[in-house]
Amino acid sequence: MQQEFHALETAGQIERFLKTYEDTSCEDIKPYLFTAHMLLAKHAFWPHQKINHFTFGKEQLEGFIKKNPQHLEAKYLRMLVQQTCPSFLKYNANLFQDRDYVLEHLKNSSLPMTYKKTILKNTELH
Repeated sequence: MQQEFHALETAGQIERFLKTYEDTSCEDIKPYLFTAHMLLAKHAFWPHQKINHFTFGKEQLEGFIKKNPQHLEAKYLRMLVQQTCPSFLKYNANLFQDRDYVLEHLKNSSLPMTYKKTILKNTELH
């Protein structure tokens, strides 16, 4: 599922991803769903749709992190969004903290080695 998330490029792919995993009870998948909602903002035509997608995903992800402050993947995903979102959205307050947290805890996580490599590659700030 993690590599599938990183391959999302089109609105159709994102929507299929959301539909596939929307009924999951697995807590580890939820940050990916919330982030996918934020990614839909890039593909929406109308500005209010863009804001709605982004805001919904952001609020859900922030709520998840508040309840699960040590969740490595959630902080990683927030970092990814904060690296690339436009500055006018002012969603970058946790960028360096999340990056540092991810780098500090990645080695001892139970994530597959291939995914750890993906995360390391993506933690390089642009």
